[in-house]
Amino acid sequence: MHPLRSRQRWTHPFMMLCAAAFVVGQSTDLKGEPVTISWTGGDSSWFETNNWNLKRIPISNSSTTTDVAEIINGGTARIEAAGAEAVFLNVGGTSGSGRLCVGSGGTLNVAKRLDIHAEAGYSAVVDISGGTTDLGWCSWIYGGGSNLLNMTDGVLRFNTDPYFAFTPGSKITVRQSGGLIDARNKSIRMAKDKSSYGSIGLSGNGVVTNLSELYLGFDLSGARGSLSLSDNAALSVSALYAGGNKTNAVCSTGTVAVCGGVLAATTVTIGYYGVGEGTLTGGLIRCGNFYAGDQGGSRGTFQISGGTLRTTEDIVVGKGSNAYGHIQQEGGTADIRNFYLSMSPLPANASYTLNGGTLWVRNAMTGLATNNNETFTFTGGTLSFLTYMNTLPTLTHAGGTLSPGLDVAGKSTVDTNYVVTSAAARLSVNLGGTSQANAFTNGAGYYDFLNVTGSATLAGELEVSFINGFDASVKATDKFYVVASGSNIEGAFANVPSGGRVTTAERHSFAVYYGNNAATTAAGEDPKKVTLTGFLHMQRGTIVTIN
Repeated sequence: MHPLRSRQRWTHPFMMLCAAAFVVGQSTDLKGEPVTISWTGGDSSWFETNNWNLKRIPISNSSTTTDVAEIINGGTARIEAAGAEAVFLNVGGTSGSGRLCVGSGGTLNVAKRLDIHAEAGYSAVVDISGGTTDLGWCSWIYGGGSNLLNMTDGVLRFNTDPYFAFTPGSKITVRQSGGLIDARNKSIRMAKDKSSYGSIGLSGNGVVTNLSELYLGFDLSGARGSLSLSDNAALSVSALYAGGNKTNAVCSTGTVAVCGGVLAATTVTIGYYGVGEGTLTGGLIRCGNFYAGDQGGSRGTFQISGGTLRTTEDIVVGKGSNAYGHIQQEGGTADIRNFYLSMSPLPANASYTLNGGTLWVRNAMTGLATNNNETFTFTGGTLSFLTYMNTLPTLTHAGGTLSPGLDVAGKSTVDTNYVVTSAAARLSVNLGGTSQANAFTNGAGYYDFLNVTGSATLAGELEVSFINGFDASVKATDKFYVVASGSNIEGAFANVPSGGRVTTAERHSFAVYYGNNAATTAAGEDPKKVTLTGFLHMQRGTIVTIN
């Protein structure tokens, strides 16, 4: 009987297809007859011929044989020198466990495929603690058992797109706390089939680079893929997709958890076609575009409670028709160029809740169409933006701090109505000169400006502080128009009535005028503006000499 067909594990349909390929395609894809070489040793060296049933070590270049190396006897094969190779390498299976260790100085070259596929009751472990491992590609085929790829040092390379958790019920855990995975511009598909599960955990100083695409929950319903990133680990990928693939609109699930390290990507998608979930509690996510709820019918949710999310292009919540996207920010920093709630002319559910942390939008905050269910909730944290477009609902300020600009003077335009509804809300303005800000960030000599093209209803508190040492040169006759409205300003700041004085962070004070009231009229100020004037310098005190 053919040595591959004599094993129970090769009766799986996918494996039967592979076995058929050995025969049909041997003239072009494979060389020679497939020969299974089984590990018979215990915990010993790969290079000891007595540790293999055919009394020779596997080879990958032969005109007469195609070596399929297998470790399923519960033993451990150790590679701590150069030269280990095989065409196919199987660790674990339907009838036993296996372990492969690549250590310092070791090299392993698997020309076609590495399978880590222990069935229920068995385990399969590939442990890389040094050396260099080159793989044609990887497929984790069977489920039920304990399948682990653990990397603490060394280099691992892929030469074709690897699959993790390939068939129904399969499971795989990938842990990397050190070393380098060079994906060579290949794509990783994590959890492809029904009820499959695959996880990637990067920690310590582990690095993954040159990764083209990472799919978490790649294909059919019930497939679940996850990524966790912590410590000083770094992952560099062109596109990360959590939940679904490009061609199959099914309900697979992908999760991303970043609590340290750096995730660098051109595109991050939470909820591509299926369901995506993500958390950022520390570290940095740096990307071009970030999507939560991408294609039609997808669902993407993301929570920020620490760390930094930085996009050089867009963040889009609820991109496709009938997509659901939600971002909840409780802390950390979101530093974004363009902000969109939905991008579809058809109904979508898109929401962003700012309850803590800092949200910087360096360009427009917008929605595509008013028939979409778009909600921006501002209840805490700090919000800074260039423009809040009229395609979004009224900007309701229910808590937290609205601060034009960043840590310098800047202008924010609300191109709709602005309503403050809570005593916990604050408008914070920086004074760095006598020129009104005309951009999101300005240099020295400017002061913050909030421009509301619709109506403005005030409440909460007004906070004023100086930057660039400007308090040393400001004059009592200087006027600062820090808020302008398209109509008479309604309401009042709780900490300063019109005509009253506000104390700055430096203990100086200004007279404040706003709204259609007697104090503003008597002072000759515009009821559509908030004006600071009549500067009083903090008293320095009196020196008393006692004899």
